[in-house]
Amino acid sequence: MLALDQLFEQFLREGTYAHNVTPKTRDWYQSACQAFERSRGEDATEITKADLQRFVVHLRERRVKPVSCTTWRPGSKQNEVSFTATKQ
Repeated sequence: MLALDQLFEQFLREGTYAHNVTPKTRDWYQSACQAFERSRGEDATEITKADLQRFVVHLRERRVKPVSCTTWRPGSKQNEVSFTATKQ
């Protein structure tokens, strides 16, 4: 099994070459992932639903608007589909 950081790098590579993700979108994915990792405060071996919910609470406590929380959440539908497909 690959570590999450390896899976994320694979997700970025596939997005870049297989799905024509722009450099700006790739930077956004990296920024969102780094924010999620900072909110966890530990090395992740697995991401749970509870982790994602805590991240949304963390964002809301920082006064991030709900619509922005949806797009920042690593498990948003767009990212979830892509990242889940990468893991399989």
